[in-house]
Amino acid sequence: MYIKFILIVLISCAYSHSDHDHGSNHHHENVHKEYNQNGAVDGVIINESTKDPMEYVSVSVYGAKSNKLIVGGITDSDGYFKIKNIPIGTYFLEISFIGFETKLIRDISIEKTTGLNQSLGDIKLKSKAIEGTEIKVVDDVPVVEFETDKLVYTPSKDMLATGGSAEDVLNNVPMVLVDQEGTVTLKGSSNVKILVNGRENRIGQGGNDVDNIPASMIEQVEVITSPSAKYDPEGMSGIINIILKKDKDEGFNGEIKIFTKSNKHYDFGDAGGLSFSANYKKNKFNLYSSYSNNTRYRNTSGFRENYKTYTNPIENSGLDANATESDDRHFTWESSKKKENQVLRLGTDYYLNDNLTLNIEGRYNSYNSLSQKNETNILPTQGEINHREVEPKGNHEYGISMSADRIYDNPDQELSLFYSYDTHPVDKEYDIVGTDTSFVNSKYISQEAKLSYSYPFSDKSKLETGYEYDQTYNRENLDYMLSVEINNEDIPNPPGTNNEQTYIAGINKYNYKRDIHGYYLEYSSKLSDAWSIKPGLRLEYVTRNIQFTGKPDIWYCGPEEAQDTFDSFEACNEACSYTCQLTGNPNAQVSAYAEILENNNNIDIDKSYTSAYPSFHLTYNITEKKSLQFAISSRVERPGGGHHGGSRQIRPFPRDMHSNNFIFVGNPSLNPTYSTNYEISYKSPIPMGFFYTNFNYSDVKDKIVWYNDSQYETFNVTTFDNADKAKAYGADWFLMIMGQTLGGGFWYNDLQDGSDDSELNGIQQGMNMYGKINLPERYIKYFGFEFGFYYMKMKYNDEVMFGKGGTIWANTGITKSLFNKKAQISFNVDNIFNSGGFAMEGTTELDYGIDYIKSPFTSGEEYINLNSERNGRTYSITLKYNFGKLQKDQKRFRSGDAERGGGGGMDMGY
Repeated sequence: MYIKFILIVLISCAYSHSDHDHGSNHHHENVHKEYNQNGAVDGVIINESTKDPMEYVSVSVYGAKSNKLIVGGITDSDGYFKIKNIPIGTYFLEISFIGFETKLIRDISIEKTTGLNQSLGDIKLKSKAIEGTEIKVVDDVPVVEFETDKLVYTPSKDMLATGGSAEDVLNNVPMVLVDQEGTVTLKGSSNVKILVNGRENRIGQGGNDVDNIPASMIEQVEVITSPSAKYDPEGMSGIINIILKKDKDEGFNGEIKIFTKSNKHYDFGDAGGLSFSANYKKNKFNLYSSYSNNTRYRNTSGFRENYKTYTNPIENSGLDANATESDDRHFTWESSKKKENQVLRLGTDYYLNDNLTLNIEGRYNSYNSLSQKNETNILPTQGEINHREVEPKGNHEYGISMSADRIYDNPDQELSLFYSYDTHPVDKEYDIVGTDTSFVNSKYISQEAKLSYSYPFSDKSKLETGYEYDQTYNRENLDYMLSVEINNEDIPNPPGTNNEQTYIAGINKYNYKRDIHGYYLEYSSKLSDAWSIKPGLRLEYVTRNIQFTGKPDIWYCGPEEAQDTFDSFEACNEACSYTCQLTGNPNAQVSAYAEILENNNNIDIDKSYTSAYPSFHLTYNITEKKSLQFAISSRVERPGGGHHGGSRQIRPFPRDMHSNNFIFVGNPSLNPTYSTNYEISYKSPIPMGFFYTNFNYSDVKDKIVWYNDSQYETFNVTTFDNADKAKAYGADWFLMIMGQTLGGGFWYNDLQDGSDDSELNGIQQGMNMYGKINLPERYIKYFGFEFGFYYMKMKYNDEVMFGKGGTIWANTGITKSLFNKKAQISFNVDNIFNSGGFAMEGTTELDYGIDYIKSPFTSGEEYINLNSERNGRTYSITLKYNFGKLQKDQKRFRSGDAERGGGGGMDMGY
């Protein structure tokens, strides 16, 4: 009923306004010119409990025999409505408003003999606690709704997220987690597709990086665990769609927010920022904007212990059969990163008429950062490495999008056209270690185009079809330079300078381009009051090209006091009894960089493939308030997907070559992962609240997994690889009682591969639990209070992750309204237990022929102990102020709504 109400309002607003504006109803005369427009009906809607008039109540006129919508309107501030231009005939009225029982008034006759103008007088609406088809928590408690195939979370009054980013908002969404490393997971999996306004996330360093999106800009979050065929199939565990604010309030309205943060690393005033959002609506135009300016710090610390023991020497090696040898590596690190960014959005809606809306929007994000990282090497030798990474000022990204949305007399019939263009013109980074520096220049461009059309065969069935185009282009150059003289404390000398100490030791060029053409067809039908189905099919054609060339120019061989140089690694390796290096410093780690380049040099991969993604949803309404749904969806993980950061998954050269013994590099030969997901979900009201649960199973092929490449002698490489298949099982649940939330879940993933590689075979299992207490200010009277916690425990094979006892972190906050609720001040504490972070501990067997095993041994084992913590306990203060007329027109905006289907749910409040 909520969605139905929105659609009716979208069509009928102009009718109501024309009645009040006298003489501006020419459009409606054209729309219904086939009728003799000579009848009217009026009345006043009042709240049965309070006797107060009700504004913005939807009033719809239906034909008594056809049950078709004829005309509609909404009430004014006095609760009054008058609907004109009703043809002669017999009708019934449907009167609806969110949180109130729908009222039907039948047998309304518009006849010359009985009267053309019918006055209904006072009409009373009765409030309700549970809405038959809508799940919603209202007022000051967190808003959670269930529509047909999604969970919708509204964080507008969520104080724990008011001064933060999208990470803070997502941490409060049921079934979603953002850990202290910034990784977003859904149902225990980080393989989730994040959208912004229904389109791929273009803000930040990767498709799943949401730290650059201010919480104040977020209108809603949609969680889709079993997407239908009309959605992009990327994201194995589902889709999270972040909907940004775009108010459509009459007149001039806005909000300004200022916040500051403090913890043991920085003081109040050092971190924080401000955000501003506003809109101006008049007649056919709606202008909207938002701006944020943030300074954020990310402080991490931790250690990694890596102990290898080699056993079982070969015969005739001269060693005893029980002889062993160890290779121990252990280091600690501390890092601090300061990032400043500004995000600006400007857009406008133009209502060409009541059925056609045009939209254009521009986006701009500028950013810079400076990070300092100190690594202390404990084993095998003592030493310290100081890293300095710089994103200089001037880095920026911008985008523009345009859309047209056309609705017809039947609001279920809709035509939408959308196009967007986003780019990073030039993105610069510098990684400085001593006198050695790597320079990275990258350029990123993406384009999206979508055409969708929905056609209702009747009020119980609808067909949706569409075409989508997605193009990604990424170009990166990395130059490794030696003995760079730094004149500026933030920016080193760029490549090509005449400084005699500067010369290029290695050049890397990487290009990645991908085009996706998608076509979908989806049919939905309500078979009866109890049963409904929604089958669909999506076809995609994908082309992908990866090109990489990398060549170190100078090789060193020999001790520091007597070194020879060579033009190629082959020549150096053939003549050298020492390790070939790219620097005269024998303790430098760039020899790892050189070996990786040799393994990945001169790559040219050109692939195209076609894939089909069927989907099927079957819903059974057990009662008017309970439902059971079975869903099948096909998903994919495309290597290199997402924003420009996503290409790191396949980029064949390392970006952290200075890391102490442990380096990450992409794998350009990855295959796509395909998954067929099965899900059964159940939702039902309970006394003073609501309960939801789902059980899921996934059959996965070519599973992409993190892979510890142990083929190198003096360092470890972390990368990705494909395992043959995987089976995944899981369950999630949560309940809300009087606005308070408690939930949890578990998962069990069985990774299987035809090889004996332990990295590609294993069992991952875990469980989590979360809860949230929300006590609005109107209950406590003096202030509002919130407390939330999250607990997780996970294990992979014999490796324990997040500690043997799991990890728990919690947030709390209070808020106070000021100036007749126009302003609000809040104080929050994040990570009050000063815990969380990532940890891993366990022992794995080394596979001969796959992992590096020191000669003359043929077997061994590796013990890993890793711990990483971020930020720690953090305090924040936020001040928010609303201004303007605040004349809500109760309409949910349509732009960016192409990915949002209809549906309903049930009131989740009390």
